[in-house]
Amino acid sequence: MALPRIILTTTDKAFAKTAKNALGGAVVLSMTDSGEKALKALDGNHAFTTVISDMALSGMDGRAFLAAVKEKHPRIARIAVIDAPEFEQAAELINAAGISRLLTKPCDPQKLVAAVADSISRHRREKAESKAMKSMLIGCVKMLVDLMELTHPEAVSRSKRILRQAQDINRELKAMSPQYLDMAVLLSHIGCMGLPKDLLHKVEKGSNVTREEMKLFRSHPEIASRLLGNIPRMGKMAEIVRHQNTPFSQKPPLGARILKVCIDVDQIRTRKGSAAKALAQMRKRPDIYDPAVVKAMAFHLEENQKAQCAPITVADLKPGMVMRQDMVTRDGAILLHKGEPLSEASCIRLQTFHDLLQIRAPLYAVLPGGKTCTLPSKEE
Repeated sequence: MALPRIILTTTDKAFAKTAKNALGGAVVLSMTDSGEKALKALDGNHAFTTVISDMALSGMDGRAFLAAVKEKHPRIARIAVIDAPEFEQAAELINAAGISRLLTKPCDPQKLVAAVADSISRHRREKAESKAMKSMLIGCVKMLVDLMELTHPEAVSRSKRILRQAQDINRELKAMSPQYLDMAVLLSHIGCMGLPKDLLHKVEKGSNVTREEMKLFRSHPEIASRLLGNIPRMGKMAEIVRHQNTPFSQKPPLGARILKVCIDVDQIRTRKGSAAKALAQMRKRPDIYDPAVVKAMAFHLEENQKAQCAPITVADLKPGMVMRQDMVTRDGAILLHKGEPLSEASCIRLQTFHDLLQIRAPLYAVLPGGKTCTLPSKEE
C-alpha cells in the first residue's frame, strides 16, 4: 500500500523539524511556507489525505488557507496548529475551515502523530464509503433506466441515441467524469415516466402534437429533477437534468448545455433533417446554444461520419454497437434509430424475437469508439 501523502504549511522551522522527525517514513510529507503553493499542489494531485497548517504563512494566513481547502477539497482532513489555545481563534477555525484537529505549539510529537493517524484513518474510511455510495448510485440509475425502458421505451431510446454524442463532447470539453455524464444523459428523460405513453409516441414522430401537449412534454425535466432530488448525492445531477432546455444566456450547468445541443440535434435527425444544417443554425443562436458545445459536436459528427461499416445481421449485433442507419421492421416500424447504441438487453431481445419482429436486413452499425465493423453479411 502506498504511503499517505500529507502537506505541511508553516514558516516555523522548529515546528517543521518536529513534524518531520515525528512522522518519519510513515508518510510522504510535502512542506511549504505558502498557502497558495499548497493549494496549487492539492489541485494537481488528488492523492493527499491530510493538510497540516500553521497560522503564520507567506501570503494568505492559515485560516484562509484551511477554509479554501475545505471549499475545494472537502474530503481532505485539515489539522490546524496555533500558538495558544485562544477560544475565539479556535472557534473561528472550526466554523470557517471545518478542521478535524486543533494542536498548539510547541507541538507534542506524540499528539501530532496521533492526529495524523486519525486523519488518515478517517480519509480511508470516507473514501471506502464514497466508493460504496457510488456503486449504489450506479445500480440505482441502471434500475431506473431498466424500469423506464419497460414502461416508456421511446424516452430511453432518445436518451441512448444522444449518449455517444454527449460522450464525445464531454471528452473534448472535460465537463465532468464520464460515468457522471452517462448517468445524466440516461436519466435526462426519466421525467417522461409521468407523461402519457401516446404523447411520447407523438413527440417522437413529430406529428399532430398540439401546443398544450408540447407544453406538457416540456415539463418532464422538472418532474425528473424532483424525482432525482430525493436521492442522496444526486443534487447536481438533478440540476443538470432540470436545465436541459435552459438557454445558454441563463448560464445553466455545462452538463445541461451539452444535453440541450444533443437533444435538439437528435430531434432534427429523427425527423430526417440534417445535423450539419441544424448546427449551422445553432451557431447563429449563441444566446440559446453554447458555442463551445456546438463546435465540439460539429467536429465529432464529422469524425464519426468518416467511419464506414459493412452490412451485418441481427445475429452479429453486439452490446455497444451504434446504429448507422435506422433499424426497421418489414412494415416500416422503427425499432432503433440511427445513432442509438445497443445495450445487452436490446441485443438479447432482438436476437430472441428476430423472426417475430421481421427486421429488415441488412443492418449497419459501428463498434464502440467508431471502429469499423467488418463482419460479413449473412442475409439479403
